Amino acid sequence: PIALLADWPLTTPEAFTARAGWNGTSGWVQTRIAALSNGSIKFDNIAINGTLSAQNPSLLNWEGHGLSFNSSEVIEDIAGRLEAGTSGLDLMIQSCNGQLGDDAFALTEPTLVSIDAEKATYILSSMNFQSKRGSVELSGAFNATRDWDLHARITHDGLQWGDSMRRINKIDGILTLSPGLNFQQIEGTLRCEEARWNEFVAVDAEVTIAGMLRAPRLKLRAAALPSGTLDAIVDLPLDDLAAGRASVAFTDLDLAPVNGLLPPESVELQGKVSGALNTLGLNAFPRLAGELVPNGVTLAIPYLGTRYDVEGSVEIRPDGFYMDQWALLD
Repeated sequence: PIALLADWPLTTPEAFTARAGWNGTSGWVQTRIAALSNGSIKFDNIAINGTLSAQNPSLLNWEGHGLSFNSSEVIEDIAGRLEAGTSGLDLMIQSCNGQLGDDAFALTEPTLVSIDAEKATYILSSMNFQSKRGSVELSGAFNATRDWDLHARITHDGLQWGDSMRRINKIDGILTLSPGLNFQQIEGTLRCEEARWNEFVAVDAEVTIAGMLRAPRLKLRAAALPSGTLDAIVDLPLDDLAAGRASVAFTDLDLAPVNGLLPPESVELQGKVSGALNTLGLNAFPRLAGELVPNGVTLAIPYLGTRYDVEGSVEIRPDGFYMDQWALLD
């Protein structure tokens, strides 16, 4: 298995020590590794121990605690066994559990990874995770540092962050990871029945993902409630959100959800708006540019008991909002 291990695209941030003993026919080995990493993927607290034999299969038990992507932990604990005999190598993943959003998932049954020790390759035919509300099926193969892939088929009732006003319902799709020429690549499509952020609701959404794993491009198309459509392109550098970009085009978006973000009894907006927005920076201080065109918009001020019809357009620049040919009609 030395060729197999040496050819894996993994690095360690610090040195580690392995201890072993051998008496001519049998022996033992044990080691503990603080972390293994491959790009933005990191595997922490790995322990390996087992027995070696020249006559019987050698058994290595292994476990890890904490598999993270871009510093966000996805898998909490994973454990298994590597068996090396005269017929080859068998890698068994016996248990695995983790957390995604508010949902905990676990491996449904032990999974066998087929390994060709002579060619230093492996094949994962199916690895199934189940939670209370959905499932993820993984499959893939590793042939060389520049020749591997991992597929994930996702079916889920939905994920929620915090309260029920931030959630994604009815998710399904397929994602594929591959090495690319210089950086790990991701591609695939995800669909969801409904996505909610506070008062904003999108339905029948479809997201296509392509590009580098650490900086993918997302293309979104969705309908909005109570009315309107959204089309967006997002360049998402996960390790530098300030360099991210987004372009959003929208048609006949109903302004009713905006009222939920305004102070109570201040103003009320009704009507629809179309336009486009470009964003430079996806952190707390984005630079915005674009245009808004109202359609049948009214502005009510309850304190004054007045209501205005709004006409005109709004140009959005990084330094402010510019109103052209605006009229407020009482």
